[in-house]
Amino acid sequence: MKHGRWDKSKYLAFLVFYPMWVYAEPVPQLLVERTNENRPTLLVLGSMHFSNPGLDNINAEVDDVLTAARQNEIQDLADKLAEFRPTHIAVEVSHANHDRFNGYYQDYVTGAAELDRSEASQIGLRMAKMLGHETVYAVDWQGAPPGGYTEDYNWHDYGQANGLDERVAALNNPELLGIADYMQPGTRSMTEWLRDMNSEDGLLAFHRMYYDVAQIGTEDYSPGAIWVGHWHVRNLMIFNNLVLLAQDTDDRVLVIYGVSHAYSLRKFAIESGAFNVVNASDVLQ
Repeated sequence: MKHGRWDKSKYLAFLVFYPMWVYAEPVPQLLVERTNENRPTLLVLGSMHFSNPGLDNINAEVDDVLTAARQNEIQDLADKLAEFRPTHIAVEVSHANHDRFNGYYQDYVTGAAELDRSEASQIGLRMAKMLGHETVYAVDWQGAPPGGYTEDYNWHDYGQANGLDERVAALNNPELLGIADYMQPGTRSMTEWLRDMNSEDGLLAFHRMYYDVAQIGTEDYSPGAIWVGHWHVRNLMIFNNLVLLAQDTDDRVLVIYGVSHAYSLRKFAIESGAFNVVNASDVLQ
């Protein structure tokens, strides 16, 4: 789960540099009109953040993915995911940074840059180069909620100030939330780790915590519910970008995202009828 801070400069950059590929084609029909025969295909791969940025409410400490052993495992993971035959690879990078990220990708392709530790690079860019893709698509959105990030969205401080310290503490405890086993690979290979994380039980475990966050407040005022509402807005905006990216029946999109997003993105794809959805855990068997 993530806390965001409103940054006006980022918003202005978002307006000015929003990548043009989003607007390349209008949506040709209502999503409800799509059928199994004319839907593109989507595979959502949920992941912990390999680079340990420390920006989430609960942060994993992933061991160094640049070691020789982990690099071999990530290559095995990429080889397995390549069996999905993606035509597009989308990653958790802001739309505003789409061109910059692809400049980095081109440097990687030519040997002028090495892959950093992020899953967007280690999986996304690695696979794009393997498959000969010209572009990797940045589809993230982190716009500010109405009114900016005010106290109405700060469930954490509200809970601590209103006698809900134990609930707030529980929502920071991976053991109580049932996600501790999924947060580090341990002795598992990277493929085994992400397979387990993307199982039905794994994705649901990361998703369920938001219903507990939504309980932070009273029957008349709930910063928890307000914050979770904006979390769903963010996921819907990401989903919209994926819909705009894939318009053809033959499009096959692999999206690599923080695992807390994965359940919602898959749910939106299935319920809307926008995509035929392939389970990452099945591909990684």
